[in-house]
Amino acid sequence: MTKRRIAIIGGGPGALAAAYELSATPDLRAKYAVSIYTAGWRLGGKCASGRNRDARWRNEEHGLHVLGGFYHNTFAILNELYDAWATTSRHALAFDEAFLPHTAFTVMENRRGAWRSVRVTFPRTDGSPGVNPKPLSLPLVFQRLLSWTAGLWGARSDSAGKHFASGAGAVAFEALARRFSAAPLEEMALKADVLMVAEPPVAMAQAAEAELGLYIADIEALLHAARDGVALADVEAMTAGRDDHRPGVHGADWLALAGLALTVARGLLADRVARRGFDSLNHLDARAWLVRHGAGPRIADSCIVASGYHYAFAFVDGDPRRPDFAAGVALRGLLRMFFTYEDAVFIHMNGGMGEIFATPFYEVLRARGVDFHFFHKLTNVTAKAGRVTALIGRRQAIVTRGPGAYDPLVAHSGRLCWPSAPDLDQIEPPDPSDQTEDDWSYGGEGADDFTLLADRDFDDVILAAPPAALAPAAKALARQSNAWRLMLAASATTPTLAAQIWHDRAPQVLGAAYGGIATAYEAPLSTWADMSMLMDLELPRADGRPLAALSYFCGPASVRHGDGAQQLQHWLARHARRLLPGLPEPDNAPEEVERHVRFNTNPSDLYVLSRAGTISARMACDQTGFSNLFVAGDWTKNGADVGAVEAAVMSGRQAARAICGSPRAIYGERDFD
Repeated sequence: MTKRRIAIIGGGPGALAAAYELSATPDLRAKYAVSIYTAGWRLGGKCASGRNRDARWRNEEHGLHVLGGFYHNTFAILNELYDAWATTSRHALAFDEAFLPHTAFTVMENRRGAWRSVRVTFPRTDGSPGVNPKPLSLPLVFQRLLSWTAGLWGARSDSAGKHFASGAGAVAFEALARRFSAAPLEEMALKADVLMVAEPPVAMAQAAEAELGLYIADIEALLHAARDGVALADVEAMTAGRDDHRPGVHGADWLALAGLALTVARGLLADRVARRGFDSLNHLDARAWLVRHGAGPRIADSCIVASGYHYAFAFVDGDPRRPDFAAGVALRGLLRMFFTYEDAVFIHMNGGMGEIFATPFYEVLRARGVDFHFFHKLTNVTAKAGRVTALIGRRQAIVTRGPGAYDPLVAHSGRLCWPSAPDLDQIEPPDPSDQTEDDWSYGGEGADDFTLLADRDFDDVILAAPPAALAPAAKALARQSNAWRLMLAASATTPTLAAQIWHDRAPQVLGAAYGGIATAYEAPLSTWADMSMLMDLELPRADGRPLAALSYFCGPASVRHGDGAQQLQHWLARHARRLLPGLPEPDNAPEEVERHVRFNTNPSDLYVLSRAGTISARMACDQTGFSNLFVAGDWTKNGADVGAVEAAVMSGRQAARAICGSPRAIYGERDFD
């Protein structure tokens, strides 16, 4: 039986997930021959990392990567992948050794020039991400949103009683609080359940909407009473005594959080999202949608809302003054994070992402017979009569033992890792002038020295590189397809700045008491994480000076503000000590601070944005307009539609299913179940 040949262009999570699903069973491996062609010497795309052999074998990342406990497609594969890896490689890690649950993060907020921190803690669950995940249910969403809001009264404790006025506002608050102490939330959930029916009887739907609307109006009256009776400046004192159904916010303005929950519930109802889906909101920015449904500045500009923008790097051209995040995408992601995570809301990787994520994929896929061709940069795609006819590109290096024979991994501390530079002993020329994945060329700029032909080298193609990198090669596709023209024109990206700093002071001395992750801080390094747990995998300094902590920073950036080193130095001098007050004063700092900085400006390194008004132009995996062409990546229309590993993995699974019919079920493709 002749195998159907699948050529996958790209080496990121979308490409790896597609290859994984296409080779998942012996029957599929007998039917399909899968080959991956990727630029550079390593896998992972924007998730690639490398160990620097000349700098203590320290790990050097593309940026800060933290997985979500709601990444159910990602972990559905990783659970299986790690089981297969254990039987494939003597260097395999145990799943529990590789992934570390993380329950808390801090949101920074600037109020009138003064920064404060809001710690958010999510409780652990008994489940595991990717294992029988619960669907995003509209009744569950309404029940939780309304319980958080109505439950504000429960935050009142004896010690906080002095913050209530004795006037009419307090009386109204007490009356509503008594009602909601036994609120029929289950009944409200049943009303929401009616709205989930594809075409509910009109009278029943109208009645359900009316009752939910009245309930929301009563809760809104509760909040107004609370605002009258509470000194907002002292609302932090009310955070004691919250129940287990609300995320643990210490030092947050509970009224703003409750108001946000109420606004979301009211907006979901008013815009009939149960029947129209989240995509019906994507023409609006998320903040604009909140304002449309009654959110004032205290809600729309709250640090919780801001954290969603920073989480998705949702700033045009990296400019913090230009937030832009499609409302449907933002709400879908927020609700999935809050209501569908398992084990912990975030999951750290105990090592470089390359070795924790890309290495097991590489070893397992190699064992299954998937071919890998490194140093292959696509420069042109030709098509005719609705079909891709050739893939043309440049070999960035000649592998001395043959195009598919490059061995990319090195052993360190019992692990197989990706080096931070290619192995020059395996390639020609031995001393290239430039060693970046995107721009390193051999044989002259633009030399098209490999050609893959349809019906000879491939039958189907999966393009799994991001749009900015694909655009130069996809000119023929854009000429023949309006969908490609629209997609490429609408695609929006931003550069990112990432930095790693090794400190000689311990985290507790630095003041890193933020639960390990902080976000919504000053650009361009608006997100920080204490990653000191990774230092055990690195060698000590040659001069014997101790290293006690490791910080990762990242955020959207602009090329207008200088190169990466300049922006980092400026940020450290002006902003770092507000976040880490234990850092030495600039004048007392050691002469040399060990750091790694990466300014991600190459086309394949740019972060893909989800701007309002652009999501409809995205392309689903099997809607390319060419019969043998499929696409994968977080830039596609995949059901998450945001720059994230989960979105890329979803797209890879969808591309594989379009070819081979498997996997049939992909979590999150539908907004509600």
